Amino acid sequence: MKDASASNLRTWKKQNIIDEYAASTELQAPEKAILDILRDHLPQMKMLDIGVGGGRTTLHFAQAAEEYWAIDYSEEMIVACRKRFRDASSKVR
Repeated sequence: MKDASASNLRTWKKQNIIDEYAASTELQAPEKAILDILRDHLPQMKMLDIGVGGGRTTLHFAQAAEEYWAIDYSEEMIVACRKRFRDASSKVR
């Protein structure tokens, strides 16, 4: 299993993959459903986005939530997300 995990992480560190994810903007159907369900509650909620990638969901959820935290196990993806949202408010971490 360790080899599969290492291979997976290598994939998320590839620049072409990072660039693709950092350019993505569309929510998937389940994400849209979650946003619709929580839309009225997000201004009072703190959100943790696990596996943020290049920030595709950040684009939609960060502006709506009271506070937005994002994590990813690929440091390169975090760097891309931070670059993409460098001008975001202080509520985005």
